[in-house]
Amino acid sequence: MSVLDHWQFTQDSNLKLHMGKHAHENPHKIEEHMMTHTGEKPFKCSLCDASFYQAECLYTHIRIHTDGKPFKCAHCNKVCNQLGDLHVHSSIHTAENPFTCALCNKSFTCAASLHRHSRIHTGEKPFKCKMCNMAFTHAGSLHRHSSIHTGKKPFKCALCNKAFIQAGDLHVHSRIHTGEKPFKCAHCNKAFSQAGSMNKHSRIHTGINHSDVQCVTKPAL
Repeated sequence: MSVLDHWQFTQDSNLKLHMGKHAHENPHKIEEHMMTHTGEKPFKCSLCDASFYQAECLYTHIRIHTDGKPFKCAHCNKVCNQLGDLHVHSSIHTAENPFTCALCNKSFTCAASLHRHSRIHTGEKPFKCKMCNMAFTHAGSLHRHSSIHTGKKPFKCALCNKAFIQAGDLHVHSRIHTGEKPFKCAHCNKAFSQAGSMNKHSRIHTGINHSDVQCVTKPAL
């Protein structure tokens, strides 16, 4: 029985029309397509009984067993849902930065990062606000700016319900509750929750604009 007998057509003209769609395709693609008629599924999952007629379908299926991220880094436990993402991540371990800027020699792990960086030199700002005339070099900057118009503050503190436009602002705010002070003065042992506060304090030691700043240290217990 011909493979075409597995697919029924009411008229001979319909069969010819169907075959015409595949006339100029890659032979490999035609072979894969024929499997839809024969029912052949040569790509079998090693973790269950499922089988597929295309390798791409098998790769998609495997994500069910791997939480959607089948590509695992050989150097750490990082997993990715796409092979390209794994290659980009792996460069962290190999220290490879093959994409170099022709203007300042700064190098990057992927072409997309180099492309974003190049806007520093070209002044290109392709991301434009629909509400005003402001434009930005990065999509993330436009997204943050848009919150000015929408009033949305999606990042909420779990302890006091205060909301912020950016995740970074929420992280800084959380130090009020945790007492964390990661910014330490290089001249004394005083620490601060924000870099700006530390920079202001450091002027006491450097003698720059310190007239309105006083260093207050806690007495030893």
